[in-house]
Amino acid sequence: MKREIRNSLDDVLEAFACESNTGRATLEKYLRDFPEYAEALVDFAAEISWEVAPRKEPLSERELNMIEIGWRKHVEAAPKAVVDPFVVLTHVQLANVAKLLEVPRQVLTAFRDRTIVTASIPKRFAERLAAEIHSDVESLMAYLDTPPTLSVARSRKSDTKPKIAVCKTFDQVLTDAGVPAEDRKKLTSND
Repeated sequence: MKREIRNSLDDVLEAFACESNTGRATLEKYLRDFPEYAEALVDFAAEISWEVAPRKEPLSERELNMIEIGWRKHVEAAPKAVVDPFVVLTHVQLANVAKLLEVPRQVLTAFRDRTIVTASIPKRFAERLAAEIHSDVESLMAYLDTPPTLSVARSRKSDTKPKIAVCKTFDQVLTDAGVPAEDRKKLTSND
């Protein structure tokens, strides 16, 4: 028995709004195809057909202030662009940074791929890393706080299907990279 999948009300209203002509013929077609949404379709069609009367007088000072306040709130609430501080580094530069920080390269790869739990990164190490990659700690941490993503270029080089990256603590990344316990203790210290 084949089960019919029905569109949601939001899907139907969105499709209706995208029609080049939302006149009577189109409305009737949607009413025939989606009778369960008849009332919402009629209300929506009426709402989008209303014409906005042009305003003859200029906006008042109060209205302009309200628009300005609303716009400032919108701008402040918008997410800030996060810059990838690793994107400018060549493989050689990344290897040099790893050497200067005394960590295996795969540790920096975990940073670049954002697979480290940021709360587990010692402040001292974050400061050293930021300085070596010519960034600041705030920008570095903002980048690391964004979700990890798969790199299409890197995933094409593998014979296995790419998986969603699992975030690990800084100490676990060091352990997985084979960093000896004594060196891990120095790297995870904030002294």
